[in-house]
Amino acid sequence: MLCPNAALCNQVKLVADSLTDLDGKPLLETAHVSNSSPPPFTVPDIIVTTPASLINITEASHYGPEWTKGGILARYAYMLGYALTGALGTHLDIFDDVLEIKHDGIKLVLQ
Repeated sequence: MLCPNAALCNQVKLVADSLTDLDGKPLLETAHVSNSSPPPFTVPDIIVTTPASLINITEASHYGPEWTKGGILARYAYMLGYALTGALGTHLDIFDDVLEIKHDGIKLVLQ
């Protein structure tokens, strides 16, 4: 899930974490990934991040193969963009190159 800023990323993660089964266990594992909050060792069901942070993490080699462009493409079929309109929408052009959305089958869904 792409959000325009870290504050909104935190809010989205809190809502996703609040989805639980009848026993109170989370339905999905989520992670807010940013430059100040590196990715976890195990890949979560949902990644909440900003466009710039996702680019920085996929270009860094020290996070492991799961967090490279190829690793993300192998695991996720959808990329949701929340409130990425106006000037923030220009970040989406970057992802055509960085994650090869159009060529490798990741579907971008804007909300």
